[in-house]
Amino acid sequence: RVFRCRRRLVPSDVVEYKRARRFGSSPLNVLPEDGLVAIAGYLSGAELRSLFQTCSALCRVAERVARDRSVASAGLLPAGPIVETKRKDGFGQSRDWLYFEGTAGHDVRAPDDQKVWVGVHHFIQKVTRDVFYFDFQMSGPGADDTAVERFLQRESRFAFGGAYVRPGRAEARTLDHLVPYAGPTPGLVVRGGTVHVTESNALATPVAMTSDVPLPPAGRVRLIVRIFVPGSGGPRPTRDVEHYKLGSVGLVRTGQVPSESAPLAPPVQWAVRSDLVENWLKEDVVAGVDYDAGAGTLVVHSNSHTSRLTRFQAHTTQVDAGAPGELYLAAQLLPKAAGTVQSILSVREVADDAEWSRFLDHVALEGTHLVRPAPAAAAAGPAPGPP
Repeated sequence: RVFRCRRRLVPSDVVEYKRARRFGSSPLNVLPEDGLVAIAGYLSGAELRSLFQTCSALCRVAERVARDRSVASAGLLPAGPIVETKRKDGFGQSRDWLYFEGTAGHDVRAPDDQKVWVGVHHFIQKVTRDVFYFDFQMSGPGADDTAVERFLQRESRFAFGGAYVRPGRAEARTLDHLVPYAGPTPGLVVRGGTVHVTESNALATPVAMTSDVPLPPAGRVRLIVRIFVPGSGGPRPTRDVEHYKLGSVGLVRTGQVPSESAPLAPPVQWAVRSDLVENWLKEDVVAGVDYDAGAGTLVVHSNSHTSRLTRFQAHTTQVDAGAPGELYLAAQLLPKAAGTVQSILSVREVADDAEWSRFLDHVALEGTHLVRPAPAAAAAGPAPGPP
């Protein structure tokens, strides 16, 4: 092989020698490649890209780390190909748009979608940040630049595991009655904690997707739910609210048995359901879900509104956690979202108290009346409301 260098052809070993001179004085140079891979595994995505550009030896190391990370995140996001384009939002404004189309028969990979694995991993990070609503954590004061990287490296993540639909009018026992649904659902792809629409009018009837494991009988579970519908948002009449509902989030109870007090209790039904309405100023609607089994409450912080309001509001619902059966978190896309190509529903579990606290801070900043009390004020009592 030869390289063109300053308009002259020189042997490749000379070029590699010049690069090695810069890397040769580093103590890392004495380590075998497997050892370098183990060390590079602690680098962030940006640091990995910098490492890739250092020299050919470290280029191979960065490629191995990026490949392992990309393969480990398989099944989390829609399949390829990678698409970079522009679109118009609900107000007709042009916006840059990066997404995975979901029509390929494989996850994004090199060299099909990008020439190198470092590039593939870079796009996985960017799409994950957008789809799973990480932007509020990774921007502004105290930004957490590695939030997406830690999420991708989790050993376990929220995933959907069941599907239910409403039965026919003759079979329905209650308005919240559900029956198992086995498909098929052409144009609707469920992967991990995402539901992705790849064809228009993918669903004739809403399908409620439930978590793969039931909610624990004790403790708290906190999740962030996002529904993105390209082209939604913008001015609209308030009289046709049903048309602007994008989806629902709540709890589904399974394993119920009819009793004397509830002879018509269906085996599967919505225990709690909150509809999410299209946002006025954005193309997505976001809900923070806080389930406390001990207190028997479900709190939904959402920027979903039927009016021009854009702030987040909190809605608390009592849940009978001791009732027969098991509770599952459930979410669904309604016809407006399910009929729009590249709509996507995503759910991720909040990692710890610090991450949830930052989400509540973000909620308070987005709102005009929802303000979190300071620690001292919280101990003395609730903060006074607005005048």
